Amino acid sequence: MLINGKPATSVSVSDRGLAYGDGVFETFRIASGKLLFEELHLQRLHAGCERLGIDLELDQVRSELTSALQMRSAQAEILKLIVTRGSSGRGYRPGVANASSRIITVHSLPADIQLYPEMGIKAFVCKQKLSSQPTLAGLKHLNRLEQVLASAEWPDETCQEGIMLDLESNVVEGTKSNIFIVNNGHLMTDSLATCGIAGVMRQILLQHFGAKVHAGKFNLEQLCSADEVFFCNSIFGVWPLRHLISDGFERLYKTGPNTVTAQSIFNKALASE
Repeated sequence: MLINGKPATSVSVSDRGLAYGDGVFETFRIASGKLLFEELHLQRLHAGCERLGIDLELDQVRSELTSALQMRSAQAEILKLIVTRGSSGRGYRPGVANASSRIITVHSLPADIQLYPEMGIKAFVCKQKLSSQPTLAGLKHLNRLEQVLASAEWPDETCQEGIMLDLESNVVEGTKSNIFIVNNGHLMTDSLATCGIAGVMRQILLQHFGAKVHAGKFNLEQLCSADEVFFCNSIFGVWPLRHLISDGFERLYKTGPNTVTAQSIFNKALASE
């Protein structure tokens, strides 16, 4: 664990990340000793800090990431980087010149995530909804309480993901992933204009599929009638939805050609590192 570039195991109780969730984070997949999609993650990190007004030097972050990679064990395949506004006195108002805090931890890759690209996953629809806040929409900020509450609804150990809706009951994302549906060869994913996280893998797939993707709004009825559904993030790649449950309703899906294409994009990137 590195804190501001130095080995440490604790942060100040006055850190605004701890007190207010005042910060952003990135989670990287490590492949062949390198960070997968590193520059895309850092671009999103920088954009998030700019929107929140957090001072951040990317060259300093890159140096600290390199140090963390060199220090990690061979089993560590995930790196998490947290950037907070740093420490300040009591009260919501940020200090005039707070120095940001940077916290880096490394973790093992869960063994079971290797199974799901082929076998697909079971998902449920969460009752906890995502609130509307355009100012924070798309950001991977530290306040993840909605995802915490949604994950606490997990019906059983056979589910691998929960689907989160907005206040108008549109499908937005998974608790830890973005979601795409496919109908008649056309892909849809939420625009993230009012809530949700703009995932790095989502960005890559939007660029690849181009005009085949509509970023807008779709509801549960469209999800249930879709030809294909898949989840994505930059850690596990692309997981097909095989089994959906929601208030007594169940639907089974097959892995379709667009899902296979999305998986190949991630697998090629993983193999090239």
